[in-house]
Amino acid sequence: MADKPTLETVLGTTKEGLRKDLLAHLEYFGHSDTVHLIWKGYLAALADAEVLPPDDHRELNALLKDVGEDERRALSEGEPSDDA
Repeated sequence: MADKPTLETVLGTTKEGLRKDLLAHLEYFGHSDTVHLIWKGYLAALADAEVLPPDDHRELNALLKDVGEDERRALSEGEPSDDA
């Protein structure tokens, strides 16, 4: 059985590397909703692929604005459903 993918094996980085990149992007591009939403989506995708552990996802997500949280939460919970 193959080893579970990690940030290091998939992206060649660590949680601290992601934190550094995230903070650098916020500093360079500013704190627009767009930049925050891009990072929220990126972190959510990594968490969904089980590359970013839930605690690390929460920690990094806490560095971002509280924008799009209802939509992010709904998507992560499977809403809107394909059954609709």
